[in-house]
Amino acid sequence: MGSWIGGGVGCVLSTYLCLKHSRWKPLRLSSCLVLLSSTRIGDSCLEFFYDSAVLELFLVTLALMNIFVSLERPAPPSGAFRGDRKIPVRGSVYCGPHTYGDFSWMIQQPEFAKTLFVFNDNEEQFYAFQNGDRSFGCLRGGGNAAIRPYQCRDVPLAVGIPTGSCGKGYEALNDRIREIIDQAVARVGALIKSGDYECVVFSQDPNKPTLGTGIFNPSDDVKHYIYTSLMALNSV
Repeated sequence: MGSWIGGGVGCVLSTYLCLKHSRWKPLRLSSCLVLLSSTRIGDSCLEFFYDSAVLELFLVTLALMNIFVSLERPAPPSGAFRGDRKIPVRGSVYCGPHTYGDFSWMIQQPEFAKTLFVFNDNEEQFYAFQNGDRSFGCLRGGGNAAIRPYQCRDVPLAVGIPTGSCGKGYEALNDRIREIIDQAVARVGALIKSGDYECVVFSQDPNKPTLGTGIFNPSDDVKHYIYTSLMALNSV
């Protein structure tokens, strides 16, 4: 009697441990039973299951254990294997050519192959690209807009945000400018969700948390609005 009970306990415990540590969740129960049947524990299981009522009770216990182990295992992060996973959006300070912060150099380096670069665009070429005018909307520009042609690839490596129009920076943040910036930031967000990127980088001022600029010098409130809008994508 004691050996019969001991065999039953060993069978139940061994099956539970197998269930707990198996990685093949869909086949976990069946694979564990096959594994145990090839061991000495399998003989104890057969002796224990000689009584059909005991077998039915054990099968119910197995089903409950399988459910318990499934609940016990944490689910993978929701975005781990999908396009909606969160990726970092961060500023990069320009420190000179051919180094980190120089988008024209970075975009050609293998380690940044999965990086989306946000460049400072002008309103005219921003809308030209949005409206399908590739001849004007994909022209190389000055400053970090030198990477503008990269936004015209099948998988874009660059995306522009307007910081000025007609050759000068925006002088103040008004409803029209805010709407233009929102459109550009929305495009950045849409590209993030594509799942093609591991990081998003934009130019940051070297002295304070705001947008870094070069050719155009938009007002502080415009630069701050672009900066905060891009950084807000980290929490989306």
